[in-house]
Amino acid sequence: MPISAARAILDSGNDELDSISVKVSSADIVDQVVNQTDLKLMLSRHVTDKTKDYTVTSPTAIQERIQSVTQTFTIFLAAIAAVSLIVGAVGIANTMFTAVLEKTREIGIMKAIGAKNKDIMLIFFLILHWSVLSEELSG
Repeated sequence: MPISAARAILDSGNDELDSISVKVSSADIVDQVVNQTDLKLMLSRHVTDKTKDYTVTSPTAIQERIQSVTQTFTIFLAAIAAVSLIVGAVGIANTMFTAVLEKTREIGIMKAIGAKNKDIMLIFFLILHWSVLSEELSG
């Protein structure tokens, strides 16, 4: 559309445009149209790559930026989840270690009467689970 026709239709009262929209017939030629539009604007405005006072963007570029931000946010959330998992694992390990230290005598008695390591471990997991469950019910 010629600029004179655009001014007549828009009737903005000034000689400046703040945006120009270009519609392409196929998504395959978006990059080509962006490059051609950029070159024609550089020629008509008498500017170079260093002195450009405008930007030409395409929906593809905007979509890539959105995907980049989303990916960064996902990585950030994954890092927070990993730290939370590590803190939880250390807390459980600490609780188990403390329970074993407190029950050394009982473990020795169970071993003396023939209990296997997996049986003792099962008992401690059940005790830990029971204590967590009773805290949830009372709290």
